[in-house]
Amino acid sequence: MDSASPQPPVDPSESRAFQRWLQKAGKITGIGLTAQERDHDREEVQHRRCEKWKTELLNYSSSHYHLRFLIREALNHAARPLRS
Repeated sequence: MDSASPQPPVDPSESRAFQRWLQKAGKITGIGLTAQERDHDREEVQHRRCEKWKTELLNYSSSHYHLRFLIREALNHAARPLRS
């Protein structure tokens, strides 16, 4: 008989990976979360979405790009010394 006997299967409720999966599933479905946890998760999702939209607007909006260009030009013009 071999001295290295196979390990018994791990109980899913004791597995850290299973606990993480269960927590993520709870966040997606809302099952098993308190009202405070659901509110917090909803606010977190809304905040990430808002930040994503803000970044896209700042980087890709043509009107924002044009205003940024005008401000940069104005600042460069103001930084130049006056010629006599």
